[in-house]
Amino acid sequence: MSARRLGLVFVLALAAMLAAFLPLRLALDLAGATRAGLAAANVSGSVWRGRIAGATLHGIALGDLDVGLAPLPLLIGRRELRLGDEEVRLRLRAGEVRGLQQADGRLRMPAGAHGIGLELRAQALRLLFDRDACRAAAGTLALALHRPGSDDAFATLAGSPACDGRDARIPLQGGDGPIPGLQGELRLHADGQWELDARVPGAIEPGMRLVLEAAGFRPGPGGWSTTLRGALAPLPPPS
Repeated sequence: MSARRLGLVFVLALAAMLAAFLPLRLALDLAGATRAGLAAANVSGSVWRGRIAGATLHGIALGDLDVGLAPLPLLIGRRELRLGDEEVRLRLRAGEVRGLQQADGRLRMPAGAHGIGLELRAQALRLLFDRDACRAAAGTLALALHRPGSDDAFATLAGSPACDGRDARIPLQGGDGPIPGLQGELRLHADGQWELDARVPGAIEPGMRLVLEAAGFRPGPGGWSTTLRGALAPLPPPS
């Protein structure tokens, strides 16, 4: 082996040893996780295999998660943080292009004012942005609505994302169920803003009207509709 290759092996081995002893909380900062909205009550373990307790992402409770830097992307200068448990697996990407590298599984959101619950179901979901615009979007996302105190969804909207100019756009269609014709659109911006438009054309069974009202829908000339807006923590700047 040449001296040049020996030197390269030594540098890589030294970097790996230093990273192994780097405090996990500092590693999360370096990976851009805290600036991307990730917080935790307690952090333990190594950079490659750690554990965070009481984790939240943009204020959404995630519970206790396994966490670690993905080693292979580091070889091409890309920082990816892996998080997950039995329900959901996430890979967050930091850098010039940043966001959600991949998400699989399900995540229960806090119930709304009227107790209607929302569950996100992702399969190979990817949503990446640079400073100003959407750079990559793929996979599928489903939004499942739950009645108060129930784990069974009474309606589900699903679709595949695509970059639409500066934004990521996800057209959503409802399947068979008690709310026929349910459809919508979710739009996400590079600055963390989002809008969800949902509508139900035509007449609604009397038994479902209270459910729709509790979910924020209001009647109109073309049926029932609602628009929800919010903001995630802004994507961190490149570093």
